[in-house]
Amino acid sequence: VSQSRYKNAIKDALHYADGVTCTTRQLLDQVKQYNKNSIVLPNCLDYEHEQWKHSRLANEKPKVGWVGGITHHEDLKLIVDDITRLGNEGLIDFYLCGYTPSDIWDSICSMFKGDWFHVVRGTSANAYGEVYKHFDVAIAPLQSTKFNSCKSELKIIEASAYDLPIVVSACEPYLNRIDNGGVIFAKPDEWYDSIKQALSNASRLGSNNAHYCKKFHGIKLWNIERMKFYESICK
Repeated sequence: VSQSRYKNAIKDALHYADGVTCTTRQLLDQVKQYNKNSIVLPNCLDYEHEQWKHSRLANEKPKVGWVGGITHHEDLKLIVDDITRLGNEGLIDFYLCGYTPSDIWDSICSMFKGDWFHVVRGTSANAYGEVYKHFDVAIAPLQSTKFNSCKSELKIIEASAYDLPIVVSACEPYLNRIDNGGVIFAKPDEWYDSIKQALSNASRLGSNNAHYCKKFHGIKLWNIERMKFYESICK
């Protein structure tokens, strides 16, 4: 099936839907071109789910971690040099989580070389959150593109479940959470210093992130709003 047919199918689905929910205002702006009855319902977590309730591991050396899939190959290139510098200086261990055997994944892993580099295999959607127990600081590099701006701040929320600070790229959609005191926003040439800053204030920043996200991204809060929206379009 050609890519254009997929695009047209998506547009048709949006057009004929009675209502559409979006995770961010950036995505809402795009969707409203096809369906005016659209609203923002931010991503959220069920903080009581087992995968978000494991005990954090005690680490001898600070651990920086990333969780994701092969579509983030280009994003990870943003932090290779800085992670390598931190690893070679003996300041961190780096955990790359989500690996599934493939040529693309092998290409990603080949960018990181050192005994400070560790790979964690991917797992199911209802269990992957457990990997955050390894980390002291989470990171989420993201290229600044129109497509990426329509993604969500989910990585910030996931880190909050384990009281972790997170360093993210200073671009949309992460800038939607500029008021979150547990997030450090890194420009392309700032990753080394930003990660060191997060490590030196990990406890305070992690607590800030947890407090913020549990206030604004709890599943019970947004399930109420979701139900109101569904009821409004079913009348």
